[in-house]
Amino acid sequence: MTVTSNYQGEFNGLIFGAGTDVKLASIEGLRQMPEVRSGDVPKSRQAGSWAGLDELGERIIVLELEVFAPSVPFENVIAALALAFQPIRDPANQKALGFLLPGWSEQRILYCRPTKGGLPIDEWYQFNRGEYPVELTANDPLIYSNSLHSASAGLPSPTAGLTFNVTFDATFGASTGGSMQVTNLGNYITAPVFTITGPVTNPKVTFTSSGQYMLLNLTLGPSDTVEIDMGNKTITFNGTASRNNTIAQGSSWFGFPPGTWSIGVASADSAPVAAIFTATWRDAWGLM
Repeated sequence: MTVTSNYQGEFNGLIFGAGTDVKLASIEGLRQMPEVRSGDVPKSRQAGSWAGLDELGERIIVLELEVFAPSVPFENVIAALALAFQPIRDPANQKALGFLLPGWSEQRILYCRPTKGGLPIDEWYQFNRGEYPVELTANDPLIYSNSLHSASAGLPSPTAGLTFNVTFDATFGASTGGSMQVTNLGNYITAPVFTITGPVTNPKVTFTSSGQYMLLNLTLGPSDTVEIDMGNKTITFNGTASRNNTIAQGSSWFGFPPGTWSIGVASADSAPVAAIFTATWRDAWGLM
């Protein structure tokens, strides 16, 4: 479900905010920076610390909802809220919280699960009114575009093979690599997913600007696929089998910083192959 009106939100099939029976009084944690995990290390026997990497911790969102439903049964509205904000035990089942504010071309989302909330029974309850605070925890603190972007590239013609006379050990021709352009319109690095469809031998994707790459010692047939999830740091063959053990030495997990970048694709094939490399990603914000 997609929110199309300003000052509205959506979670687990429930739309709340402007124009609904569940008003949105405030949101905390949405436009605030999550807690930062510092990698600084205190200097031994001297002032200060050695600077380390700072990483964002989990994001806590607090929705202050107000229920007033004079035209529908009050219990029906409360039941809909309780259904939407049920506890989620398995983090794999967390839901997207969508929201839309003025000036945005579309809703933005973050993935989270309810960790606190409910309706107190107080003096307002008898008048079919109540405040319904909800706390949501996002283990991934980044806020994403609702749109999922994609770009694809095929392999170019391989480089020329050997000419004789040659001296062994010799290296045979391999494809030099095509490329695709990707753009992250957010302000924080985003983790892409690469899907490679065979046939291909030892596929490789490279972040051209930094030289970082992911190379797999793996051969795919014409009907095989491999998925490289840069965020979850997993390599999945044909949708189910892990192939993290095929990661070649020197490879690294990388993301797309804000801006437009070139991603190179290559393989060890010495003859033309019809492999397709596809990147999918969302724009990401750490602080909006």
